[in-house]
Amino acid sequence: MSRNPIFFIVSFAVLSAVFYFSRLETEAPIEGKPGSAPKITIAAPDKESSPGTRVRPVGGDEPPEISFRGNGGPRKARGRILRTRRQWNAMWKSVGGHDIPELNVDTQMGVAMFGGNLPAGSHVAIVNTKEHEKYFRVQYRILRPRDKKPGTVRPYHVVVVKKSILPPRFDLLHQSPE
Repeated sequence: MSRNPIFFIVSFAVLSAVFYFSRLETEAPIEGKPGSAPKITIAAPDKESSPGTRVRPVGGDEPPEISFRGNGGPRKARGRILRTRRQWNAMWKSVGGHDIPELNVDTQMGVAMFGGNLPAGSHVAIVNTKEHEKYFRVQYRILRPRDKKPGTVRPYHVVVVKKSILPPRFDLLHQSPE
């Protein structure tokens, strides 16, 4: 049985496009210069919060449904957009794999910011997410301790937001001591 060569060409093109777009913009470089945001949503820790505990959202019109912080992210600072269940589960397994929260991949996506190796006592905070015309903007802060502590940490912050198909842009806001 012989097949038309156009069938193979079209099949290859479709598979290539699916592969390309499934990997597109799931990991984004950190861009932008420190700046200010007119509207900021800050995730503040609950009472007696410790690394790896959930935090309650403070301020903003639509606070994230899930907000989670911890220590144990990758050594390199980076932001990630998690649009598929596979990406979501892989990210959670990479930071410990415990109690993976549910994610409705049809309507939600995860936004993760990893601080990389930072001085002990440092935190990463995603403070605002907003869809713009050409990109999905994620603003974050790196909070460093005022007093030097021995050692390093690899903090991360993950929030769940309304799903967007736009490419992400991660902007570092003013870094400040706690």
